[in-house]
Amino acid sequence: MPTMFRAQTTSFPFLLAANLALSGLAAMAQSPPPGLSPPGTYTIAEATIDNFTTVQGVTVDVKVYRPLGLPVGAAPVLLYGPGGGSGTSGQIAAVPQHDLLWRRLASSGLTVVFLQNEQETAPGANFWQLRGAVVQWALANSSMLNAAFGTQLDNASPVVVAGWSLGAATVVQHVGADFGFGDYTDARVRGAVLFANPAIGAYGGVITSNGLAQVDKPVLAIFGTDDMGQPGSYTPGSPPATSPRGIGVQAMLGGASPFVFGVCFTDANHFEYGAQPAAAGSANAARIEVINGHVQAFVDLVLRGLPDCGSFTGPAWPGPNVAWSAQRCTPPIVAVVGQGCATSAGLPLVGASGGAPRAGNASFAITLANAPAAAPVVSVLRIGEPPFVPGVPIGGAPACALLHVAPELFWFGVADALGSAAIALPLPTGPQVVGLPLGCQHAVFDFAHAPFGGLPLPFGTSPALRVVVGN
Repeated sequence: MPTMFRAQTTSFPFLLAANLALSGLAAMAQSPPPGLSPPGTYTIAEATIDNFTTVQGVTVDVKVYRPLGLPVGAAPVLLYGPGGGSGTSGQIAAVPQHDLLWRRLASSGLTVVFLQNEQETAPGANFWQLRGAVVQWALANSSMLNAAFGTQLDNASPVVVAGWSLGAATVVQHVGADFGFGDYTDARVRGAVLFANPAIGAYGGVITSNGLAQVDKPVLAIFGTDDMGQPGSYTPGSPPATSPRGIGVQAMLGGASPFVFGVCFTDANHFEYGAQPAAAGSANAARIEVINGHVQAFVDLVLRGLPDCGSFTGPAWPGPNVAWSAQRCTPPIVAVVGQGCATSAGLPLVGASGGAPRAGNASFAITLANAPAAAPVVSVLRIGEPPFVPGVPIGGAPACALLHVAPELFWFGVADALGSAAIALPLPTGPQVVGLPLGCQHAVFDFAHAPFGGLPLPFGTSPALRVVVGN
């Protein structure tokens, strides 16, 4: 039995909420990047201060790459944690690949803060808590960084966290991963870039699928087929998706994150992103450029609000020398389906307003236009794909009136003096809404339209609207 919903107002936020549990989510779209974001044009400044601060008794060195000429609060931030054992007393460890990437990001208007712990002990509870505390310190002390480095940060600056190896395994906690070491989440953190991403079973079993499934922010995870000699590594030739690092990506793909991109590069090893030279013209150098381009595109997506994650995926994704890739990305979709049937005012039109149908868009609405003034309207809605295409005849209605949406819910209203109406549909936040398909079709009564000639249902219909909620 279809659920009846009667209202003279156009707002029914509880309508969606009541049916989410019954709807089932659509398969996540596998849309694919029109290209990678190029380096920017900002002049950059670099500065290093060894022994900059002390966190939980451990000295922290800081290097900052910053774009010049931006007002306070205008530059988003990337906080980076290196691999375990990277700390060298009295100096920032030289990482040529990272220098290339940080300069590229800074030239596009991003402030990069490189955090390096000195005197770091072997991984353990103290290690995890210390790494988390250092990132939290950086999030809380923008004024200290501003004074020392000339940065233009404020306490609301949006942040991406990044890390390599053990750095990746620790910063992933700042986007929701739970390994039992505490809550390191912060609303300013918008996503994470993971080089040599966490491998299931690594570090004495700390890294678990359940822990990674708790990630609730966007993630870009990158590893290689020759990632050997490290906890959770595997033999070259094994399927990347079934390797411990591949399983880690799969856990995030199936978890709470709104979107995840995972890529495994052929012949890349554990040190591809951290300590291995990238000689000019080498295969490693070519991979590094592809990797850096994707990091730039990901940062643009999560910090600068590119239209949707579909703008990041595409024919150019993920580039050459890729052994395996996985994506969970659902671009928002609004499409007209089927035919309509005219009234005396012409063909009723169905559409959408208030911006794209993305999770968290409280302004989204389904609209009606080109109806007779003050005409009664019945809108058929369905949460789930509308299956009736090319259409089902409606008994008692004109022959051109075809039903394209399987009836589940109904909205009753009245068009205004211009023949318009709107059904407010504020979309909740959260991954449970992403991929949700909606269908809507309007039936408009037109008692003044004479040619219906005795038909019991004197109305015209709009085409149907197909909506998929994206992220």
